[in-house]
Amino acid sequence: MKKYIALLLCFIMILSLFSCKSDQNQNDLSSNENSDSTDINDDTTNDNIAPQPSEAEIAMEMYEAVIKGETCVFDEQLGEISLSDCRFLTNNVTVGECEFINKAILDMDGDGINEYVIQSPQRDHIILRYYDGNIYSYSFDSKSLYRLNTDGTFYWYSTDSDSTNDAKTIGLNRITFDSSFAVIKEIYRLKDVFKYAEYASEYYLEDRQVTREEYLGYYTNNRKTWAQFTPFDVSCQYPINTEMAWKIADDYLGNIDERREGAAGTTIVYKVVITEKPSEDDEYYCAELQEFHYHHWFDGWQVSSSEPIYILENLRINAITGECREYVDPIPDGKG
Repeated sequence: MKKYIALLLCFIMILSLFSCKSDQNQNDLSSNENSDSTDINDDTTNDNIAPQPSEAEIAMEMYEAVIKGETCVFDEQLGEISLSDCRFLTNNVTVGECEFINKAILDMDGDGINEYVIQSPQRDHIILRYYDGNIYSYSFDSKSLYRLNTDGTFYWYSTDSDSTNDAKTIGLNRITFDSSFAVIKEIYRLKDVFKYAEYASEYYLEDRQVTREEYLGYYTNNRKTWAQFTPFDVSCQYPINTEMAWKIADDYLGNIDERREGAAGTTIVYKVVITEKPSEDDEYYCAELQEFHYHHWFDGWQVSSSEPIYILENLRINAITGECREYVDPIPDGKG
């Protein structure tokens, strides 16, 4: 009898063991199914998540908002103001009052985020910079920032007020930024340079006095390219704004703007310039192809008059349709 009872107990234990194993397999299968389902849902969720804009893209959106007047800038002197109220230093004219302004977009400090540079007809500059969710503005007159290069460096010059011989101190600086502050670093400086002269009295590289040969070695190995500015509007009531009209004119003329052809001691520069905007009486932009002559002044520093040598083409661009055509002054018929 005891033998049968023992066999029965063994049989019951074996059945219990198989039952536990089956339950474990079912639990594992259920767990795997839930895991697969979760992974599928996660993939679907990730596909629906829109990619976050980069800091560079946010900066460009902020610049556009500033230009449209939807948000303010933080001016280093005036505080929080609209872009149209920012002032050019030479004649104290606001951006909103200046009829013709130009822009260039470039990464001046090499951080991967572009700066937005606004230029007046007098070559004053306002630099807009995105930092920490805000746009900051920095103003420079035409002497302290004479000509901007594509790498963010810029030329400057100063004239000794006691000088009667047109001697100038000229140089090249680079702008960097420390949080919301602009920091100017001097790259080189030449003292007592005369117009068209071949020598300066003193040469400096990063505030260290050097020989002329050392300066020329640096200059030769560090050629610069001017930044190209194009017209734009802070606001425009026509379908074709100033920038679009300029591009239409430049395309019509074969994209000749800023093309340079060198000659001995002279560089010829062609520029497409918008000279008139539409008015209540005339819905056309007027554009000219102007030719400038730049004379070399001391190893690459170039000067010329602000007036073009020749007007090569006259164009009219319809501010509503964008139609572009050549314009010829009508010949007087002698009547009336």
